[in-house]
Amino acid sequence: MKYYGYFNPGDVETKQKSLEDKVGFSLEFEEVAGNGQTYYIAPQKEEKDTINELIYGLAAYIQNENEAGGIFVFYTIYCEADCDETKEAELEKARDWLLTIQFSDEEVEAS
Repeated sequence: MKYYGYFNPGDVETKQKSLEDKVGFSLEFEEVAGNGQTYYIAPQKEEKDTINELIYGLAAYIQNENEAGGIFVFYTIYCEADCDETKEAELEKARDWLLTIQFSDEEVEAS
């Protein structure tokens, strides 16, 4: 997870492209409107032939819609062949967790 305090609302395509550049392949994003933020969530899958392992996960960009601020989130699970049932359950939990991330618009006093 990485927070970018200077990401203003708008220009979503550029931020999605940046996320794709970080994972190294194109992603298909689902847009989910939240309370003061918008979630852009994409599944990812990568095969590691050398170790007979599959890598699944979610890549997401969450934009604060009230002021500057955006978060890139990567959630990854590793499994061997025939893990479809486990993979689906884990990805659903990860998606549910991502949707709990919210920005706080409250000012915090420095001590």
